[in-house]
Amino acid sequence: MRLKHYIFLPAFLLGALSANAASDPVVMTIDDVPVYKSEFEYVYNKNNSASTLEKKSVDEYLDLFINYKLKVLDAKEDGYTQQSGYIKEFKQYRDQLANPYIMDSESLSQLLNEAYERMKVQVACKHILIDYKSKDSVPPFVRISKIYDELKAGAKFEDLARKYSACPSGKNGGYLGYVDCFKMVYDFENEIYKLKPGQFSKPFKTRFGYHIAMVSDVRPNAWKKKTSQIFISPNTPNAESKIDSLLALLKKGADINQLSLKYSQSNFSGTADGRMPWVEKGDSKMPPEIVNAIMDMEKVGELKKTRSQLGWHIFRLDSTNLDIPFSVMKPEIERKIMQSDRASKVNALYVKGLYDKYAVSVQESSLAQFLPLVKESDDLDMKAEFAKLDAPLYVCADETYPQSDFFYTFEKERSVWHAVQSKHATEEQMREYGRLSSDSQFLNHAFTKFLEERLLEKSLDDLENSNADYRNLLNEYSDGLLLFAISNDKVWAVASKDRVGLEKYFQEHQSNYKWSEPRFRGKIFYCSTNKIKNKVDKFYSKYKGLPSDSLDRAVKNKFNKDPKKPNVSIKNGVFTKGQNKAVDFYVYKVGDQYQVERESLPEVLIYGNETVDPISYKEVRGAVVADYQNKLDADWVKELRQKHKVVVNQEVLKTIK
Repeated sequence: MRLKHYIFLPAFLLGALSANAASDPVVMTIDDVPVYKSEFEYVYNKNNSASTLEKKSVDEYLDLFINYKLKVLDAKEDGYTQQSGYIKEFKQYRDQLANPYIMDSESLSQLLNEAYERMKVQVACKHILIDYKSKDSVPPFVRISKIYDELKAGAKFEDLARKYSACPSGKNGGYLGYVDCFKMVYDFENEIYKLKPGQFSKPFKTRFGYHIAMVSDVRPNAWKKKTSQIFISPNTPNAESKIDSLLALLKKGADINQLSLKYSQSNFSGTADGRMPWVEKGDSKMPPEIVNAIMDMEKVGELKKTRSQLGWHIFRLDSTNLDIPFSVMKPEIERKIMQSDRASKVNALYVKGLYDKYAVSVQESSLAQFLPLVKESDDLDMKAEFAKLDAPLYVCADETYPQSDFFYTFEKERSVWHAVQSKHATEEQMREYGRLSSDSQFLNHAFTKFLEERLLEKSLDDLENSNADYRNLLNEYSDGLLLFAISNDKVWAVASKDRVGLEKYFQEHQSNYKWSEPRFRGKIFYCSTNKIKNKVDKFYSKYKGLPSDSLDRAVKNKFNKDPKKPNVSIKNGVFTKGQNKAVDFYVYKVGDQYQVERESLPEVLIYGNETVDPISYKEVRGAVVADYQNKLDADWVKELRQKHKVVVNQEVLKTIK
């Protein structure tokens, strides 16, 4: 075995992974780094799917793909993969994508069946919480144990909750109401679903602290219901009488679906004969009075007359989620498992299995050498001690890793442990470390956390190396993040903010931006009276040579002595037909008379001319920005093509379809 000074790096920092040449040949190299057929084929097919409007041949797509890979390479060389935003977002996606691959199938199956059964009931419960962040000198577990002893001695649960519980529910005797599956953290849920009404639990811990829970009731949990309905609009003459007569027929045995087909005035996204879609608690797709009425129904076949903001309804309860078979509910339950803390339970079992998969062994004597350093307060002394530690610490997949691999993590976690001991830690840190009682426990926890993170990273690296689908999805997401970030920095943001560059580009290509139809460019004066209008006309004739802004200020200074009652308002711009009422009437001759825009300023003067030629990029900003972006992008690609060597394997390319 070899001693390796090495820390497992995230997959996205390792570069391209090797592939089996026979099953995944190299389609091209960029600076001698291989790009495999599976990646090109995946991206090509995705961008040439049945829904793609403009399909391209492999040869046509080749240039686009090369440009895309060169831009991504540029982002990597410029350090974009080191940016915290990229690292965080990519890791979140990678971990989410990996979930189906790292799930322990047997444990997942158990969780699915367990959740299916638990979703059938609601549990009314109360609890007492002693949290980790308490500054009390008595450890949380000791405190909760004493409370448990009082309960066993006959003390009232509610009284103890009011006296001791750190949860806001304590003032209500610890009562939490009726709890559904998936509504509480899994550790808490596990305890309350074991209890029968009237029983209380032994002390147990969650990430919030130590609890004692008590169950007061268990009832069926129909949180999803399906109905049939008849609806009568309130605008219908004698609407309530009509709904009452239909209800009487139903009570005599008439079929609601037949009556709905004949009389109902809306199916509310259901079928013509009144069969409604599933409705859940808190459903926002329907008025709350309808949802509440449906959720209040308990027995299949039950009828209910209801008035909503929409009109009159009769509902019949047809079925509930209690009637839905496991095979139908399974995808929804699995989704909820993946979004809850249950997923971490299953993943933890997977990580435990990696110890055997990679034949992990730990040199306990080497780990023990960190123990004296847990209390070390002098950073220089600790660093000096670190320098002496380079013995083998653990073995993984026949590679031996030294104590130095653990240095950074140990130092970081040690500072958290000190904060916990001095009661200055965050709530999250208290949740993790507050239950530990010694330096030895801390060291074992910190090292186990470090080692399992490394094992998971290695497992994900191996998965990326062996599974082309997973690898291609990861590459696509990573490349997308990098491409967006660098394109924004080098093209999009530059093009939208570079006013000098935009104006220069416009002047050089001005003939490309002629309007297809003439537009009126000019100045509109809205005046309070005909007398003011004539004065403004004379003033304009005298000073029209001034810059537009200066002229506008001069007019306002002369004629608008009272800001609250201006005599003149000015509008400058380029106007198309239909954009301005004054221009429409006086320039484009639209209508029989001018439709006054402001009654206080009914008189209008217009100066300007019709033109097809914009005089500034601002008048055609959208088109100029788009073209300028294209120019910047083309210049960038040209630079990248000159900088990097791309070699395409034409024989492999021909095999792509």
